[in-house]
Amino acid sequence: MSCGELWLARGDLDRALAYAERCIVAADASESKRNITKGRRLRGKVLAALGRDADAAADLALEFARGVGNPAQIWQTLAALDRPAEALEVIEGVAEGLADPGLRDTLLASAQVAALRERVSP
Repeated sequence: MSCGELWLARGDLDRALAYAERCIVAADASESKRNITKGRRLRGKVLAALGRDADAAADLALEFARGVGNPAQIWQTLAALDRPAEALEVIEGVAEGLADPGLRDTLLASAQVAALRERVSP
């Protein structure tokens, strides 16, 4: 969990938003699409918690995640956008590509995947 995620979890939205903005600027400077994705996703979460329109920030985070092709960033961003079914599709696609059945089973039995499944079919 990043400092921004921690501040968000603690309800310190101003600090979380400031951290997200700093992360985005630093990631832009280093051209780190993965970190741009993370910063924009955090910004979207904070804006949502503030009751402000977060869709644009989160959609941009998803665009960056897809551009990077990092499944973890893609599914986490989809989950943040309240699209758990799509997040599960990404995870299941990764699981299908795992040659080791133990790794596949561990991934699919993880707490994060279980939480997404609950969101899809409560």
